[in-house]
Amino acid sequence: MRETLEKLWNEYFAEKCSLINTEEERALVKKAVEMQKSANETLTKDQRKAIQEYIEAIYEFQSFSVK
Repeated sequence: MRETLEKLWNEYFAEKCSLINTEEERALVKKAVEMQKSANETLTKDQRKAIQEYIEAIYEFQSFSVK
């Protein structure tokens, strides 16, 4: 049963929940992209890599928490 629910989440619900439908969501995504570009301009290659790994860890934790 757990495998079925996990498959359902990973293949359907996560995709549906991640859709950006509202102007508010679009504005937040745009702001995040702009902030990342701005930060990347001031960081070294190693710092950018560390920040990217940090972001990925947060996404992974968030995904686990939502499940």
